[in-house]
Amino acid sequence: MGEGLAKPAAPPPKAAVAEMPLPSVDRFAFGVSLTHGLDCAAEFHAVSPKEAEQLRQALRLFEAMLKGGQKENTAVKFAVDSSDGNFKLSLSIPEDEWKKALQAQRHTLAEALAARLGTAPAQPPPPQQRILTDANGNTVSVTLPGKR
Repeated sequence: MGEGLAKPAAPPPKAAVAEMPLPSVDRFAFGVSLTHGLDCAAEFHAVSPKEAEQLRQALRLFEAMLKGGQKENTAVKFAVDSSDGNFKLSLSIPEDEWKKALQAQRHTLAEALAARLGTAPAQPPPPQQRILTDANGNTVSVTLPGKR
């Protein structure tokens, strides 16, 4: 082995594996992309068929909870595939959905902070409208708020 290179780590003893947070998973891979939204993918393998079944049930419950909280017309996608103890998870959130969630979170945070400080949350200024009248008080021109 070349100088400065570390030796590969030996696998942990079986007693140490039992103390790990996820002892039922022996392989795990994960990836995230933030290009035009959020895309996550994960693959892992369960050690035994019994643990694979427990993981399958837990993931199905998580999937049901996630889909139960979504609107029907949402573009958020979550999928779970499993076979022979191998699991594949994928989550996709489009950019517009991601922005909506961030905006809602920002608004909620502003309200919570304002409540904590005992002040009213900052409201955007009302759009300006102009009404021009002539010397007799008759309306000549009205400029309504909105996009220009």
